[in-house]
Amino acid sequence: MVEIMPFGRMKDKSVEQILLEDYKYFTYIKEEIKIKKPSLKRRFEFVDFVANNFISAINCRQCNEKPAEYISIYNGYGGVRTSSGGFIYCSNDCYSTDPSVTTENKSTLYPLAFKTTLSATKGDTNHLAGVIAECMGLKAERRTKDYLYDFFNNCRTKTTFNGILTF
Repeated sequence: MVEIMPFGRMKDKSVEQILLEDYKYFTYIKEEIKIKKPSLKRRFEFVDFVANNFISAINCRQCNEKPAEYISIYNGYGGVRTSSGGFIYCSNDCYSTDPSVTTENKSTLYPLAFKTTLSATKGDTNHLAGVIAECMGLKAERRTKDYLYDFFNNCRTKTTFNGILTF
C-alpha cells in the first residue's frame, strides 16, 4: 500500500515522491523526525535501502559490459557537484581508462547510490539524484504514486532488506 506523508511541506506526497523531489528533505525526515506510524517509518527505511542498493539498469559507459556501480562526480568551483549519465562505470579500472576523465576535471568516483548525491545545495543534490534515478531505470514521465510504489517494490538490489529479497 502506498504510504502518504501526513504532515510537513511534503504532505500528501508518497515516500517515493519525496525521495525523488527532494532527497535532502527525505533524509532529514528519515533521520531527524520521529515517525510514529510504523508502516510509514518502515517504508522510509525500505525506499532508502532500495535507493542506495539498487542494481543499475544501465551498463558501464566505458566497457558497456556490466551494470554500472560507480559515478564520477565533478567537484567544481564554489563547491558545485555535478555529473551525467555519461560518467557511470562498473569499476575503477573503467573510470581510470576513460579518456574524457582527466586530473584537471577534479572528478571523484563514488558508489552509484542516492546517498552519494548529498551536496551543499538542494539543486546539486536534486540534479545528481536525477542522474541516479535514470540509472535505476525510472521513467521520468511516469512518476505517479502507484508507479513509484511498484517500481521500488520490484527494483533489483545487491543485498536483501532485513532478510527479505527485494527482487
